[in-house]
Amino acid sequence: MSTKTEKVKEFFEEPSRYLGERFSILVRAQIARDFVGERERIAIADLGCGDGSISLPLLGVSNQITLVDLAENMLQVAKKNTPPAAAGRVRFLNCEFSELPDDPEFDVVLCIGVLAHVPSVDEAIAKVARICKRGGKCIFQLTDHTSLLARLSRLKARLRNRSSQRERGYSTNPTTLPQIVALANQHGLRLTGQRRYSVILPLMRYLPANWMYRYHLLSATNPLLSRCGSELMVCLEKTE
Repeated sequence: MSTKTEKVKEFFEEPSRYLGERFSILVRAQIARDFVGERERIAIADLGCGDGSISLPLLGVSNQITLVDLAENMLQVAKKNTPPAAAGRVRFLNCEFSELPDDPEFDVVLCIGVLAHVPSVDEAIAKVARICKRGGKCIFQLTDHTSLLARLSRLKARLRNRSSQRERGYSTNPTTLPQIVALANQHGLRLTGQRRYSVILPLMRYLPANWMYRYHLLSATNPLLSRCGSELMVCLEKTE
């Protein structure tokens, strides 16, 4: 029987399964840029990097980026998206990020859209903390199952997830903000920022992608919409 990791790898070897909702990826990339800020001469790790859309915009003129993904086909897309002039500052690793050395070599660690798919959420957060330098930033994305929208849409999500689970061959990990913050604190990470977004109303998925992107950005900045968002990105500082 295949392990969950093997099933995740098999699922994401088809890049379109991740890249279909482009507007969501672009919103995550914008929030990540806001969290990182205008920093140069730093080392960045993007764990579960996909096509690199979230981390490659952080290259600047002197930053180094390590792109890590289980799916070789995803990494091939990321390689194509890497600016030729910056190729020498980008490293590609086709492996589980748990296989990375425990050396704290990164100033920023991105773990976007990953916690739902790992064998252990606790072990994933612990690994992120170990490879981050003291004073560095760890940025996670999760679906917060305690949010109002998540509670209201739970039945619909269950029905959809049953179909998705059959397609994936594995179940995703439910996550909550208190859970992630508590685990992060255990590993020397302190919450410094959070952004909620994604308030999807009926029939909105039929809107043009650029409209959805603008709406998602608005949901991340508007206090009323943000309060109802089910998707969450958090920024934590490595304090120990």
